[in-house]
Amino acid sequence: ENKFKMRGHTLLWHEQVPAWLFRDKDGVALEPGEDSKQMVLERLRTHIRQVVERYKDAVYAWDVVNEAIDPNMPDCMRRTPWYNLTGTEFIDVAFQTAREAAPEGKLYYNDYDTTSFRRRECMLRLVGDLKARGIPIDGMGHQMHVNIAYPTPEAITETINLFADLGVDNEITELDMSVYNNSTQVYGAVPDEVIVRQGYRYRDIFEALRNLKGKITNVTFWGLADDNTWLKTFPITRLDLPLLFDERLQAKPAYWGVVEPSRLP
Repeated sequence: ENKFKMRGHTLLWHEQVPAWLFRDKDGVALEPGEDSKQMVLERLRTHIRQVVERYKDAVYAWDVVNEAIDPNMPDCMRRTPWYNLTGTEFIDVAFQTAREAAPEGKLYYNDYDTTSFRRRECMLRLVGDLKARGIPIDGMGHQMHVNIAYPTPEAITETINLFADLGVDNEITELDMSVYNNSTQVYGAVPDEVIVRQGYRYRDIFEALRNLKGKITNVTFWGLADDNTWLKTFPITRLDLPLLFDERLQAKPAYWGVVEPSRLP
C-alpha cells in the first residue's frame, strides 16, 4: 500500500533450521548417501516453492543462500548439514528453485565481511562458478555490519567493483555500524565525539556507495533505530548505537551523514 520495496531474507541458512529436516521419517539423523541427499533436496525445493510463491508479488529480491562460505576450508565451503548431505548441490537447487518460483525476482547470494581478502576470494569463486555454469544468480548481497573503524570506504569500493566485474548486481543488505572496534570494549554512555565520528563514517561510506552508481542498486539497514538492535547482545551484552536514529527515534549525526552531510557538527 505504501510502495515500499521488500527483500526476502533468507531462503536457506545453516542456522535456525528445524532438526527434522535432516532426519528420516523415524526421527533418525540422516547419514550421507544418495537417498539422504535427494530427501533433503526435495524438502528444500518444497520450502522454497511455498515461501517464494506465496510472497513473490510483494518481494522483488531474495537472499537465496546465506553464509555458505568458510574461508578456513580448502574448498571455501562451510561444513553444515546442507553440505555434509548434499555437497554443494544445495546451492544450485536453491537458486534454480527460486527462479522457477519467481521468474521475475532478483536472486542474491548473501554473506558478511565481504571486504576481508580471503573471504572475498572464496565468495568471488562461488559467485563466478555459479555464473559460469548458468545457475540463476543476479547479485551479491553484502551484509556490511561495519564498525566505527573498519572497513575503509576504499575497501568497500574495491569489493563492489570486483563483484560487478563478474557481471552481477550488488546490494548492501544488513548495514549497521557498531560504535566499537573490538568485541570487549564497553561504554557506560557512548561519548558524544564517538556519535559524531560515526556520522562522518556514514558520510564517507555513502559517498563511496553513490560513486558506485550503476553497480549497486540498494542499501538496506539492519534495523531502524538504536532502541532495537541485535548489537546490544552480540558479540556481548553492551550499549551499542549503530543506526541512523537514536533510542528516542530522533535523527543522529549518522542520519545527517547519509542525508545531508553539511549538517554534521
